[in-house]
Amino acid sequence: MTLLLGLALAAERPELDVPTVLAVSAATYVSAAVLHEGLGHGGGCLLAGGRFTAFSLAVVDCQDTGPGGARFEAGAGVLGGTVGALATGIPLVLGGDDLGGTSRYALWLHTLVNMQQVGGYMMVGPWVGVGDWSDQGVFAGVRRPLPGKIAASATGLAITLASVPLANALGRPLWEGDLGRKRALTWTPWLVGSSLITFSALANRAGPEFAVSAGVANFAGTLFLAYLPLFFNTPPFDPAAPHSGVPQPVRRSRAWWIAGGLVAVGAVAVLAPGVGRFPEPHPLVP
Repeated sequence: MTLLLGLALAAERPELDVPTVLAVSAATYVSAAVLHEGLGHGGGCLLAGGRFTAFSLAVVDCQDTGPGGARFEAGAGVLGGTVGALATGIPLVLGGDDLGGTSRYALWLHTLVNMQQVGGYMMVGPWVGVGDWSDQGVFAGVRRPLPGKIAASATGLAITLASVPLANALGRPLWEGDLGRKRALTWTPWLVGSSLITFSALANRAGPEFAVSAGVANFAGTLFLAYLPLFFNTPPFDPAAPHSGVPQPVRRSRAWWIAGGLVAVGAVAVLAPGVGRFPEPHPLVP
């Protein structure tokens, strides 16, 4: 229902091309997963002296790191997301008024999704039983984990809260005073991108159980993207509200259609099942 409403809102808006929004959404969420799993965990594995043996959109496999290296590898996923947020956030800020609407939307969405996932992992992860920042990951074997958990969670909360006014400030030219347009540009990627990663993870060769963690990381991890047009339209979350003007168009882009389609197909056919060799059974599967 949320997706249908988002698409309907997009279809009613002039110069807001639905297929382009869908393509940007798919590419963004796949990129965020690759950055987290591949660059973050995979890079962390190599830096810790381990063997990076398998990779997918929901889990990686890293061997021979030792306890300290395993904790570092577990926490390194957020470094991939941080790199992703900075890689698009910096040109988004520097581009200013020179950016076209479609380019602005792609940079804005990629920055926000990565930033919110980083915040979500650190904010919630220390208090759940499994995952990167749990007692099985970053805090495995730590004798007094509580201070570290509080610090990690507070950092994640700060990142998440900071993402809201930042998202409003940098995304404002895309919707200006049009709340329906803002819903279309946030609800559509949240549901489409999260669904793509979550349901494709059912095909993961390490086990369909990883669809659960993928769902949490995406649907819950970027929930504030969906909340943006619901609860954060007034100060202090949107300091410039109320505002009005002509929003920038997100025009039809065949380049984005092709890129988004190829990324989605590659994600489902190759990256969702995974590449490399996962142990059987996977140690993270209960």
